[in-house]
Amino acid sequence: MTTLFGPRQAFLLGTALVLFLGLFVLLPLGMVVLSSVAQTWTMTVLPSAYTLRWYDAIGGAELDALTTSLVLALSAGGIATALGTYAAYVIQRRRIPIPGVFDLLMMSPVALPSVVIGLALLLAFHRPPLALTESPAAVFLAHLLIVLPFAFRTVSAVLHEIDPHLEEAAVGLGASDALAFFRIVLPLALPGVASGFILSFCLSMGELGATLMVYPPGFSTMTLTIYQLATRGFYYQGAAVATVLLAVAFAALVLLSWMAARTRRAARWSGHG
Repeated sequence: MTTLFGPRQAFLLGTALVLFLGLFVLLPLGMVVLSSVAQTWTMTVLPSAYTLRWYDAIGGAELDALTTSLVLALSAGGIATALGTYAAYVIQRRRIPIPGVFDLLMMSPVALPSVVIGLALLLAFHRPPLALTESPAAVFLAHLLIVLPFAFRTVSAVLHEIDPHLEEAAVGLGASDALAFFRIVLPLALPGVASGFILSFCLSMGELGATLMVYPPGFSTMTLTIYQLATRGFYYQGAAVATVLLAVAFAALVLLSWMAARTRRAARWSGHG
């Protein structure tokens, strides 16, 4: 039996992947972290002097932006996961007409640049009675639309692997549709639900394009703060704020991944039970 990649081909492919990730992902991130502690950095491989002054410059405005980003990511990610789970379940498990059209509609925001989504919201909701662009609600709606397809597709992939006969058996034994969903389907789908929330959270934390189009005066997220610092030429300060955002996002990702792992183990045990 032949394999697609032999040991040599697999080694070369893995090496190329590691080099690609190191060059285009880790190296730029490392330069951001180094810039955040650089006193000066011109025409040298490494900064000529180091300082923590850029972190000392982080004040209440940046901390407020961090809090806003966390609240926005948690709320948009949570609601997107709930809506995506419900939509995935209805499309896959209920006999609705033309399910492919509903699936396409759920995934349609993926085909649009985030700036276009922001512009569409700005044009649609800039006047009464739905003047959402005058409040943070427009930013929340933009983030929700952007992350919803990813939560939906992640949960859909897990639901596809769950045997529908398990739910049918529960209903046949007298359970209501809602009880069968919460006691049978949802525990088995929890790994996908947790993964969908993690992905939605991370995407919301890093969203900028749509936010730029709709954010009201006095409102700021971490990505907006970094963008504004960079456009004014304050690159070192922007790098310090970006490093804080990276640290918080990474810590949140580790925590959520740990929670997702516990969820997967619980789902496996419930499946055995």
